[in-house]
Amino acid sequence: MPAKDRYHDAVVHSLEKSGWRVIRENVVVGDEVRQLYIDILARRDSQQMILVEVKTFEDMQSPMTYLEKAIGQYMVYLAVLDFVGNNTPLYLAVSSDAYQTLFAETMVQHIIRHLKVKIVVFDPVKEEIIQWLT
Repeated sequence: MPAKDRYHDAVVHSLEKSGWRVIRENVVVGDEVRQLYIDILARRDSQQMILVEVKTFEDMQSPMTYLEKAIGQYMVYLAVLDFVGNNTPLYLAVSSDAYQTLFAETMVQHIIRHLKVKIVVFDPVKEEIIQWLT
């Protein structure tokens, strides 16, 4: 079982404050040979569901290397979800600080748009969702 990201609980609380109900944490996807763990499965209303992968973009030596790893992981998760026939939307959760710094850079914005990465921006202190980017 993977370790929780530093902001995992803040994202859970942020989603709950926004009307989402966390159904499961460490959601297993894959087949009988390989399994991956996506951080959060949440539901709002009776049918709308999302998956959320939490990432911390702070206190790292190379933000771009971490971004490469995070987006690579996100893309692998999308491919595995497609492989198993799961069409639940997947979001990458990033803190408001990361969004206002690294994600505000023109090249990073282009990468996110080009790869169609869905992002949920949250405030880790107030534990609130700031913005959804689809």
